[in-house]
Amino acid sequence: MTAGPWEKEAISVAPSSAVVPQYVKIASDLRDKIKDGTYGPGALLPSRNEITAMYGVSAITARDALSMISHEGYAKAVRGRGHIVRRKRSRLTL
Repeated sequence: MTAGPWEKEAISVAPSSAVVPQYVKIASDLRDKIKDGTYGPGALLPSRNEITAMYGVSAITARDALSMISHEGYAKAVRGRGHIVRRKRSRLTL
């Protein structure tokens, strides 16, 4: 049985060829800097404006990167101050 003209072949896309959004790359960079101690517990992360200038991205992209870091638990957003790196959580074993 042959495929009709309306049926398309499935195209497989390798995960490595997927485009990674800029905010994910920036969040990854910030996460690495938190893990290696560049930004220690209690330190302020760069502001939206600083990230915009450092990475050459829009304020929305900077906001999304900081939001991602906060949602992952690496930092806490404090109104009027910025994003502050949280302390490492110790894991309790029972």
